[in-house]
Amino acid sequence: MGDFLKLVAPTLASTVLGPLGGVAVAAIGHILGISDATTEKVAQAFQDGKITPEQLAEIRKLEMQ
Repeated sequence: MGDFLKLVAPTLASTVLGPLGGVAVAAIGHILGISDATTEKVAQAFQDGKITPEQLAEIRKLEMQ
């Protein structure tokens, strides 16, 4: 997840990997429709290529907040 997220949302990637990671993972999980999101579940969604263009746009919007 780290490399892909760094590409599409570098600030968010730093947050996910840093001390506020739980908040960022929960927000991304919400966008992806993952209940009880964990870093592993979110990473799996990225690895499986199950991210829609709409979800990617929402993640990019989150990056700007």
